[in-house]
Amino acid sequence: MLKPLSMVLSVALLVTGAVIAYPADDALAVDVTLAAQGAPGGLGVSGSAVTGLYPGNKGQLTVVVKNPYRFPVSITAVSGHLVATSRPGCKATYANLTIGRYAGAPALPARIAAGKQARLGYLPVWMPAKSVADACQGATFTLRLNATARKAG
Repeated sequence: MLKPLSMVLSVALLVTGAVIAYPADDALAVDVTLAAQGAPGGLGVSGSAVTGLYPGNKGQLTVVVKNPYRFPVSITAVSGHLVATSRPGCKATYANLTIGRYAGAPALPARIAAGKQARLGYLPVWMPAKSVADACQGATFTLRLNATARKAG
């Protein structure tokens, strides 16, 4: 039996813009971009930019996985977890930023050829409509992306 390959990568969602305004409906309006930091060795996991994120609005963090091995792998799971924020009053809770389950095509498990990179589906990311703390304006949210793979047959 083959043991699963596992890799973890930290990804920072950067809230951009110096001034955050409250529209008439009191919704927090922010733009979010994504910056990925890779870990040496193992699978490479990155994500796309998430823009136009504000309370009640969803974005999609598209997942890209690079297979550095000399054999094909089968990606069996992808997930993301909120681990930190840059603002003291903005807690790293799902009340401030929520990461959903992997969705889109291809469905998992997804095969990636030896030495190749593949664009997979996405993780939905959103700020809940009514619970986001005011302290989260202009905050940086740090996510940990997890991808699990096994050697493809």
